[in-house]
Amino acid sequence: MDPVFLREIREKEISLMLPHFPAGGKVLEIGAGTGCQALALKRAGFDVSAIDIASSGAIFERVYPVTEYDGKNIPFPDGTFDAVFSSNTLEHISALEEFQTEILRVLKPGALAIHALPTPAWRLWVTALHPVWVAARLVSMAAGLLRPGRGPAEPAVNSSLAGTGRGEKGGGARLRNVFCIRRHGERGNYITEMFYFSRRWWVELFKKTGWIVERDFANRMFYTGHMFLCARLGWKTRLALSAVFGSAARIYILRKRTSKKN
Repeated sequence: MDPVFLREIREKEISLMLPHFPAGGKVLEIGAGTGCQALALKRAGFDVSAIDIASSGAIFERVYPVTEYDGKNIPFPDGTFDAVFSSNTLEHISALEEFQTEILRVLKPGALAIHALPTPAWRLWVTALHPVWVAARLVSMAAGLLRPGRGPAEPAVNSSLAGTGRGEKGGGARLRNVFCIRRHGERGNYITEMFYFSRRWWVELFKKTGWIVERDFANRMFYTGHMFLCARLGWKTRLALSAVFGSAARIYILRKRTSKKN
């Protein structure tokens, strides 16, 4: 995985969301990873706190302070933030409806939540390109075995961009991670995730858990969990490809419901 390219994607992603954040507000990022997007928000003038679980497996060094938490209880008082933000995080939370209550708790009345989430198109292309990824991984593993004192490289971490491995250890686990198509998130399997990543599923979930869906839109970037070509495929090309093959993520702008009527 190319960490520079991953950072570029995250910076492009946050630039699409910046106009929707309340100016100068207090923002919480959930699932912050290395903190690169939290840093971008800080530089844009926001008061930013960032949290993630201890086993998040950040790909490169953290660039912003990230508080570790248990993945269930957000470590802040009620009504602390003007906005909550997450990027490709909610699909990894098993008790998702209960966690919405936690997000609502730490938000001020009428505050916003902004989430970037993978799409069915992203899931489709991760699955379709799996044979190509298998071939590349086998070549990499063989090269590793031929080097003195070195074994095959570990599978890619199960991040939002690398949804093909879960970091298991041991030779048998390495081979399973190579040949088996894994689900990316916490629901269904690699086939039914097409439904669980759909706009329909997310909008229904948000509405029934206390949110007003103000707007949602595609990020207009084409990439897969295999990180093929990385920076060698320009952003204009990725924009054009997204019009044909679909965008990798969708952004949801939500507002905390202040009463049962609205």
